[in-house]
Amino acid sequence: MFALETADRPISADLRPQADPSAPVKTVTVDKNGYQSVGEGAAGGAPTVLLELRLTG
Repeated sequence: MFALETADRPISADLRPQADPSAPVKTVTVDKNGYQSVGEGAAGGAPTVLLELRLTG
């Protein structure tokens, strides 16, 4: 996973590092018409697993 991008609606996503299943879940929110680098797409980021994706608006 490299990034989350939205169009008409904001989203919220739960992510966890792929290499550490016991790591705490990180929740990322992205506003309407937004873009957020996550996991390998972020500076120094590690491979990431998407656990849940929610529309929030």
